[in-house]
Amino acid sequence: MLLSLPILIPVALFIIGLFVIGHKESMEGAKLSLEDYGRLSKATSKVRLWQLLPLISIIAVLQLFKLVPQNNHLLFEVLSFVLVILVTFGISTYFRFQALANEGVPESYIQAMKTYAKARFAMFLILPLLVFIIGIFPLFWKILMNFSHPHAH
Repeated sequence: MLLSLPILIPVALFIIGLFVIGHKESMEGAKLSLEDYGRLSKATSKVRLWQLLPLISIIAVLQLFKLVPQNNHLLFEVLSFVLVILVTFGISTYFRFQALANEGVPESYIQAMKTYAKARFAMFLILPLLVFIIGIFPLFWKILMNFSHPHAH
């Protein structure tokens, strides 16, 4: 249990970061005029199915893993799962920005949303690395302590 607690720190920071980005996005939406907000709403409704693509892909990949023999490597499954999620998030984000531009939403709003999308994408890339580093740190610490204070045999 003690090893799992430090791993939860990057996960908690990731969730907090998602909330902060969501709040910043809503603040950008509040800056829009009523007409621009209507365009935003129309564009968002046009790409609603594309926004569900990551969720649909997660369900599909999980079902696919049930069909694949269990002798595969866990690392391969995790990496392929993360890759599918990132690709589908990228596709849905691309179509969202296309719809925003086609509806005439102000460019300043689109640029702000692109910045937040890049931050969210970077968070998704950094989270597994942080979990790995924090999870492997106790092992490295034991190795370092073993070399600096070898036990007498």
